[in-house]
Amino acid sequence: MSFNSGRIINELLSGRRLVKTAADWAPIIFCQGLTGKEKILAELHYEDALDEALEMEIPLEKDLKRDLMLRDVWGTAQEMLIKETRAEAKRHNKSLKDLKYKRALYNAALKKLKKTQERRDSLLLYKNSLFSNTAERYAQEQKIWWGIHKMAFYTNGKPIWATYEDFASADIDDTTAIVNAYLGGFRLASSEARRIARHPEWRIYFNTCKNSRDLFDRPLSDLDENQSYVLYWSVVYDNAINSYEPPSDDTLEDDDLFDAWLQDVSSERKKERALSKHSGKGKDGASKSETFVMTDAEGAQMLYEEVS
Repeated sequence: MSFNSGRIINELLSGRRLVKTAADWAPIIFCQGLTGKEKILAELHYEDALDEALEMEIPLEKDLKRDLMLRDVWGTAQEMLIKETRAEAKRHNKSLKDLKYKRALYNAALKKLKKTQERRDSLLLYKNSLFSNTAERYAQEQKIWWGIHKMAFYTNGKPIWATYEDFASADIDDTTAIVNAYLGGFRLASSEARRIARHPEWRIYFNTCKNSRDLFDRPLSDLDENQSYVLYWSVVYDNAINSYEPPSDDTLEDDDLFDAWLQDVSSERKKERALSKHSGKGKDGASKSETFVMTDAEGAQMLYEEVS
């Protein structure tokens, strides 16, 4: 489905996500998150499934990791590569803020960032494939399958499966269609969640309500992953907008620039804490009436529009 802010906001408020499936008997379904009690039962199902996996002699992740290291398939060197690509991505991301008004250099840095992220994601995908057959993975899959029988509904509000026994005995093609639909369509992408969190319509709801129960009409323990994630970013953006030196609108709308702004704020606070610790006081508070910004022609126009 295409991005529709109005639909997603209503889904978040209602706790029901519209999902398309490959099943001709239910081409569109509603998925809703587990309640707090159901989450506890899902964890119990995970524990039982983990015991079952061990009885089937499926290896624990730590044992498989040791085996892969002995065979020189995956080990410390590969983990270091992931760590290095994450650090490199963080450096590229931080440079974006400084290059905001030098568009040619900004675009070059952004390209490097995307390539680094792709290299990191490729490594993580390969690692994920190596560790796909573990007891923990088996138990997690069983936990998801148990949860879906509680989460899937026809558009008229009727549960697709009344009990887990109904789900377990259903045709495998039918259950697979719903499971795949949930896995592929329920969770909001990070960019979508952040886009909603800063959306004017959503911010009206967020700023009007004082707690999660007012916003979602359910206790905190019953929030689904989308509601929790959007709520997290709503708080982050709200704190940024109301900070002493808030980011520009362009920075707020650009995930990479905003991440770089957050890194700068975090670094500045660490420096202030270190200074306060050693000197007993923070910054000297000297005012800055002028700021010199290196820019190019395109960036100069952007800067002019911001300050005008």
